[in-house]
Amino acid sequence: MDYTRSEAKAWAGKTFHGFFEAPFTPIDANGEIDAKQLQENIDRYIELGVDGLVVGGFIAELWTMTYQDWLRYHQLVAQAVRGRVPLFTIILESSAKQAVEKLAYVQKLGYDGAEIMNPSVQLRSDDEIFDFMKYVADRSPLALVLYRTPMPGTLMSMDLIVRLAEIDTIVGVKQGSFSRSDTLVLRRRARPDFIVSEPMESFFLDDLRAGGQVLWAAFWYLAYGKLRPLMREYYTLGRAGRWEEARKPWEALQPARVFFEDLATDMARTGTYASHIAMMKPWMEAIGFPVGPVLPPVRSLPAERREWLVDQLKKLGVA
Repeated sequence: MDYTRSEAKAWAGKTFHGFFEAPFTPIDANGEIDAKQLQENIDRYIELGVDGLVVGGFIAELWTMTYQDWLRYHQLVAQAVRGRVPLFTIILESSAKQAVEKLAYVQKLGYDGAEIMNPSVQLRSDDEIFDFMKYVADRSPLALVLYRTPMPGTLMSMDLIVRLAEIDTIVGVKQGSFSRSDTLVLRRRARPDFIVSEPMESFFLDDLRAGGQVLWAAFWYLAYGKLRPLMREYYTLGRAGRWEEARKPWEALQPARVFFEDLATDMARTGTYASHIAMMKPWMEAIGFPVGPVLPPVRSLPAERREWLVDQLKKLGVA
């Protein structure tokens, strides 16, 4: 760790910039983690310039795996990354004790911190969720990023986020409520050294202008394929304050952006990533990241739908 508890927010402020990507997990024909392909994919992510990796969440499919799979996956990722970029896990737990155990495990492997979601079982009030998060934070020195999302069944209130932001090692939040105004209001209300990340890429250029600094735990930078340099271009120009110049490469991404958002409507409607994973895995394959099949019980994309998707990506210049 490059920070103490009291230094966690300052460290995060310096470290969290650009594109912290949440990659998909390569699965082999036997339904197991493909260790060789995982290594190769991570090498390529780093070569392509990701600014950090946030692994092990919904799109990584670890919610369908056993605890032993979870341990092995995180070990394989740590061995593949080898400290070359900041590395975070994602904690999806209803048990605070289990969350602390997982954090201790990844800390030994060299992870820099974790994104953490509020419990999906019980603990629904602000005070209950606060106590859960404080229990975990008190027992781990790792930097924690909250995930504000409706997916666990309770969307954490802004009052709660502002309270949690006062804990030294809770350094930021992925503001995933699908409301742009929530991001702006929360950034205004929370302490200035608390990072509020807007995860929708369509807002990222404007968000840089409004005080944002990182596209946290997303997959846009990888998913845009051949159009990826446009993201880096508008981000670099935006950080330099050259907003009018940055708008041109941002606008050039609009056809691919609209296509993706049209496909992702079920994710916002249902509050789950399941069908989204089945669509995105063939997308990643089409742009050169072998990730294999979707783990059951999620259904894989039918062959004709996969062919249509790849054809559309080629027409858009993504693949």
